[in-house]
Amino acid sequence: MDDKGFISFSLDSLSKMDLLSEEEYQAYLGCFLAQIDSDSDRKLEMFRYPCRIDAYIAMLCVRGSVELVSNLKQYKVEENCLYVSMPKDIINLSCWSECKLYLMAFDDDFIRKFNLNYNNVLSVFLGIQKNPCVRLTQHEAISLQEAFFSLKNEMEEFKGKDYCNEIVMSYINLITYKACSYLSAYLQTQNGESENVNKRNEEYYNKFMSLLRQNFKSERSLEFYAAKLYITPKYMTSLIKRTSGKSVMEWINECVIMEAKNLLKYSDMSIQEISDYLNFSNQSFFSQYFKRIAGITPSDYRTKPNLE
Repeated sequence: MDDKGFISFSLDSLSKMDLLSEEEYQAYLGCFLAQIDSDSDRKLEMFRYPCRIDAYIAMLCVRGSVELVSNLKQYKVEENCLYVSMPKDIINLSCWSECKLYLMAFDDDFIRKFNLNYNNVLSVFLGIQKNPCVRLTQHEAISLQEAFFSLKNEMEEFKGKDYCNEIVMSYINLITYKACSYLSAYLQTQNGESENVNKRNEEYYNKFMSLLRQNFKSERSLEFYAAKLYITPKYMTSLIKRTSGKSVMEWINECVIMEAKNLLKYSDMSIQEISDYLNFSNQSFFSQYFKRIAGITPSDYRTKPNLE
C-alpha cells in the first residue's frame, strides 16, 4: 500500500502473479511487454478495482474495447487507440469487450537509464497527461504493433548475449520517438480545435481536482473547495458541472468511494479502520454513506467477488 492508501503494484510483482503465459510477455531490465486477450478474464479481473501500477505504461488496443477510470476520469480505449499511464495514476477497469491489447511498461530505474532526449519530447509528455487516450490512424496503429513484435523478438533472441542492452534500447528509442510523432500530431490538432474552449473554466476544474485528491479524506464540503478557489459555491457548482458534466458532490463522492473500494478489496484494514482513515465520525455513518453511493454495504462489497 502506498502513502495515499492505494494498493500499488510493481512490474516485478505483476510478472510473478502468473497472469500471463511465457509466450504472452517478455521482461528485461525493467521493461515489460505483454499481449493481453480478454478471452481469459483473469488477466484483467484484478484491475477491476482501483490500484496504482508503479510504471510508465503505453497500451495499444487492436481489437474490441476497454473502459477504464483513471484519476476519476472515464476513458474508452477502442480499436486503434493508444492509452498512456504515468506511475502516479490510479486506474481501474470497469468493463472490457473482446479486446486485444499490446502493452509496454517501464519502471523508474529503466527510465533513468533510458537514453532519451527529454527536451525533445517534453511537450508530448505534458500533453498526454491531459489527453492520455489518443485515437490513431489504422496505419499508425499497425506500425506500432509491428514495432512491438520487433522489439519482443529482439528481446527473445539477444537476451543474455553481447550488446543486448544496446539492441533493446535502440528498438525502444525507435518505438518511443515513433509514438511521440503520432501523439504530437494528434495534440496539435486537439489544440487547434480547442481554441474557443473557456480555458479559465478548465483551470478552475484542474485546480479543483488537484485539491480534491489532496483533501478528500478530510474535506467533503462544497464550501471548502470554493473557498480554496476564491469563488462562490454557486459559481463553482455551475462551473464544474458545465466543464466536466458532473457536480462537485459527485466528484467528491466518487473519490471517497474509489478509495474505500480499494481498501476494502486489497487491504487488511477493518471496516472500522477504513472509516477512521477516511475521517468518518463512526463506522455506522461510513456504512450508510457507502451504501447510499455504491448501492451495497462495505461488508458485502468486501466479501462478494466480481463487484466493480
